[in-house]
Amino acid sequence: MKPLIATGVINTGIIQDNLYAIKTHTVNFFIWKTREGIVCIDSGFNRVIICRALDELGIAPTEVTHLFLTHSDIDHVGGLGLFPNARVYLSADEEPMVRRRTARLLGVYYNRRIACPYSLLQNGDTMSAAGLHIRALASPGHTPGSMCYVVNDYVLFSGDAFRLNDGLAVPCPRYTMNVANQANSIKRLSMLSGIDLICTAHWGLSRNWNQAFAAYQHH
Repeated sequence: MKPLIATGVINTGIIQDNLYAIKTHTVNFFIWKTREGIVCIDSGFNRVIICRALDELGIAPTEVTHLFLTHSDIDHVGGLGLFPNARVYLSADEEPMVRRRTARLLGVYYNRRIACPYSLLQNGDTMSAAGLHIRALASPGHTPGSMCYVVNDYVLFSGDAFRLNDGLAVPCPRYTMNVANQANSIKRLSMLSGIDLICTAHWGLSRNWNQAFAAYQHH
């Protein structure tokens, strides 16, 4: 199969079997539908756009059973209220952000609280969600509790842990709280194996893992 490299935010639609992207302005979130339920990675923002996209895909918000947050910035959590039946998961290292104990920007701007119940994840936690195998990987840098998710051992959902620049995984210093930590997180992610698809929140997709992390794999 020819490697797929999609730069920038991708349009709402199917990526591969039962895996969908939803575009909400400048960010994508992702939906994986199985016979046992529906899993979201992040929730996007702008309720009107989300509801319209879900309707196009034939998915009711109440059908979503699990929702995994990569971090707590508004463009990733703004749609949470649309999914009342979802079990929500968040990195334990991100909880100070949503409890407004850690400022997001300039020491004065804080992320909003998460009003719904949520469960906390640690680095390396694994679980089954709607029949999918989910592995949580701490990827601090963009925020202290940024987290990536590997699903069924071959799809990486990276949130804002890195950006794809001409297919290469590189730090994204804009709005990143600790660029050095982000670079270290990218190095750790480069050690993963068996990943066939990378799904980022703002910078598209890649099916070429070796190309994306070539700069890190020999250091």
